Amino acid sequence: MLLRLVHKIEWKSEQRLEEWYEGRQDQTDSLIRTFRDALIVHGSADDPAQKIARLETLYTKQGGRDKLEQACAEHLRHEQRNSRAFARAAFVPLRTLLLRARFSLRAVV
Repeated sequence: MLLRLVHKIEWKSEQRLEEWYEGRQDQTDSLIRTFRDALIVHGSADDPAQKIARLETLYTKQGGRDKLEQACAEHLRHEQRNSRAFARAAFVPLRTLLLRARFSLRAVV
């Protein structure tokens, strides 16, 4: 029964990951567009003060550097199709039970 529950949680987590990717496509495109624009600014022949001003304007349009960093960090949590972030919320309440089951099985073996 416990294994069935674990498999169900894993399956639902994978489904939520797919939904998350579909719902975040616009934000992912926006992050990539912002990165591209920042590379263009960085490669320009402007003096450093103008580059910084242009980058700050670019970041402000996206909600600021903090928001961009947060969006990137959230995206990277699911790097390589990682569904564990979604499963974690389901497993936390079961952690004590799972640890007890693990140690019980160890004692039997």
